[in-house]
Amino acid sequence: MKQRQRKSKYRRPDKPEPVRFNPNSDLAILRLFAPGEYDYLSAQTIGWLTGRSYQSIKRRLRKLWQNSYLQRWHPPKNYTQPGSHRSVYFLDKQGAAALSQHLGIMVKPKDIQPNHFHPYLKHNWLVNEWRALIHLMAQKAGLQIACEYKDKQFQDYFHAQVSTTTSSGRPVQRNVKHRIMPDWIFTFAPTTDSSGNHIAARTFFCEIERSNQRTKNPQSQRRRYKSLRAKLEAYQFYYLTRPWLSWDEQKRQKYKDIQDLRNLRVLFITEGMGQKEFANLLALARDIDEKGQGLRLFWCVRLEDLNHHNPLENIMQPVFTTPVKDDRLRSLLTP
Repeated sequence: MKQRQRKSKYRRPDKPEPVRFNPNSDLAILRLFAPGEYDYLSAQTIGWLTGRSYQSIKRRLRKLWQNSYLQRWHPPKNYTQPGSHRSVYFLDKQGAAALSQHLGIMVKPKDIQPNHFHPYLKHNWLVNEWRALIHLMAQKAGLQIACEYKDKQFQDYFHAQVSTTTSSGRPVQRNVKHRIMPDWIFTFAPTTDSSGNHIAARTFFCEIERSNQRTKNPQSQRRRYKSLRAKLEAYQFYYLTRPWLSWDEQKRQKYKDIQDLRNLRVLFITEGMGQKEFANLLALARDIDEKGQGLRLFWCVRLEDLNHHNPLENIMQPVFTTPVKDDRLRSLLTP
């Protein structure tokens, strides 16, 4: 008896099930991938954004994928996170055509081969997922995101005097040029809490830090250490020297929504870091502080420590760790 060949879930069928495009529910999915929205999303997050159950949205996304409205990619396995990896969806040819007709503008599909190696695709997906979670959290908490800047939309170069020592032990001052280019920036608009107390505007610079724990090469680890230290130092000097106060008129107009950065916080969202490597990140943030205490400027969280099935509920709780020793966990909703 001839066995039936099992269909692969990673390949589109030669003859997909025909799909009747729904101009309401299906367009609601495609609009998430419109220009200026999200580039890459998981089924779970698409379900939250459209208000549909996970099983319902998963079945619909499979049909849209089979009929070339959406493309999907399977991230490589991360052994620090339990469970199987979620598929990542992005716009394909049929979806781009339907969206172009609906919006009246030219929308292009993502020119990505899902079976090829894409070193930055997972990073971009995590940035988009985090953006979606924060937008959902703000909506649920009654907060408004006053402005946001995505990757490379905000760049700032500044100089800072750094104290170092020569090989002979003599202290010297060096003028170092730093660059600030967060993966994402968002600002909560000023509001009042449930007791009527005023909450000032808060700006968050987000950095997605991915790690490969299997890298044992000492040279690679040293490069990683130097890269992390340089990034932490740049943000620390940026906060202490306050270069935004001396922006020229062109830069003031370009970034007029975030000129008040007194309530600046830098979120380090790590993926793939073990507990030991995460502890080293916090120790590094303390080490660059002259007093050796660390600043509450840095808020860090491991994605693996969030609820794998419902991170939306988790990030509304105090889950962020600062480098300050014995400091309490912080919440994004803390005034």
